[in-house]
Amino acid sequence: MSNKDKKRIGEILKEAGLIDEFQLATALGRQKEWGGRLASILINMGFVDEESVASVLEKQLGQKCLSLDNKEILPEALNTIKPDIVKKYCIMPIEFDQKTLTIATSDPTDLKTIDELSFILGVRIKPVLALESSIKRAITRHYAGVIFADSSIYQIDTANLSEHMDLMRFEKITHDTSYPPEAIIEALAELLIEKGIIKKEDLTGKLRKKYRQG
Repeated sequence: MSNKDKKRIGEILKEAGLIDEFQLATALGRQKEWGGRLASILINMGFVDEESVASVLEKQLGQKCLSLDNKEILPEALNTIKPDIVKKYCIMPIEFDQKTLTIATSDPTDLKTIDELSFILGVRIKPVLALESSIKRAITRHYAGVIFADSSIYQIDTANLSEHMDLMRFEKITHDTSYPPEAIIEALAELLIEKGIIKKEDLTGKLRKKYRQG
């Protein structure tokens, strides 16, 4: 199948019955306003889970979803991409043979990202399917200092979608370096409690447990 004939992730998921037209339109609107990968947006909005997305893509692409948790990755592959690039695109280099770089991605149908990476790195990109959560764990394991926020805090009740638009806009603010990280975290916690997404006592209990373990 040529690049021209490849279907986009939204179309694939809708045809598989995982999302409907309204959910796709909602996610596309959010993507247009704030950017990001459509599959990740659909998952973070609670419309679909990443395992279901991967299962559909396995059938569509004819390839197995790669587990990165116990996969050995050689330095020559890791050294092809800087930490800021792997985090920005949420990809993981797997193999490099001087001409072709194999990367793990949660959406191998995202040709825009693949083309951008090929241009930036000056090599041919071969994408393979992996869960986004698995990719993030591999990145934090292999690239020192790269940390991802838990995307589960962005999952919302789709029955009350309009009530959570402030939370979607807040994600954009977190990328503004003019705000100190401490202020962002504090404001985010207050917003989550205010919206009823989390309870103050649950947050306090989680913090106490985390610091006791540390």
